[in-house]
Amino acid sequence: MRIRHRHFLGEDEVDTGEPDLWRVTFPQEPPSESVNSSEETAARVRHKTPYWRAEVYAYLKQCGSRGATAGEIEAALGIKGSTLRPRLRELEGWTPVGKPPRVPLIRMTETRREHMRVYIVV
Repeated sequence: MRIRHRHFLGEDEVDTGEPDLWRVTFPQEPPSESVNSSEETAARVRHKTPYWRAEVYAYLKQCGSRGATAGEIEAALGIKGSTLRPRLRELEGWTPVGKPPRVPLIRMTETRREHMRVYIVV
């Protein structure tokens, strides 16, 4: 155990010196700051998302029935995973609560390559 490690215990627990690997006990409220970075980032790239969606869709259409994994799409198009995954969800027809539904243009199959699911055009 590290010197500065501090194991948080419940009121009825006794510190044996060994870490509890099966259950992690947290303080009542984790330390955090309220920031709207997700909304700010979305607003900053809003004009690029239709282009990325179109690129992903065109690539999957080109792949045909073989489809492609997120890793293959990422490597082929040079789009980072954190940018690609939301585009895949959008193309699957997913929308946040309160937003109008989208028509699914792709779907995730049960097939896996390199431990990743394969996406195909519907």
